Amino acid sequence: REFLVTVSMTNSAASGGGRKRLGIDADWADGKALYIKSVMSGAIEDWNREHPGENTVRSGDRIIAVNSCVGDAQAMVQECRDSNL
Repeated sequence: REFLVTVSMTNSAASGGGRKRLGIDADWADGKALYIKSVMSGAIEDWNREHPGENTVRSGDRIIAVNSCVGDAQAMVQECRDSNL
């Protein structure tokens, strides 16, 4: 299954503002995608809470693009770290 996930990495003002964690443990050894090993507290967990069911991000899923980065796992990791997602 393929689906689009859109997350905000910014905490609400009520939570003190600032940047939140993405909240995944990912393996990017294949160089082309981010293989999700686990979901932890953070933006992805928030997404899952708001989108139960088929579009829940789970262990074993793969991230194939982050913003305009496609097919380059290292660039996707860097985009997650640097971007205001």
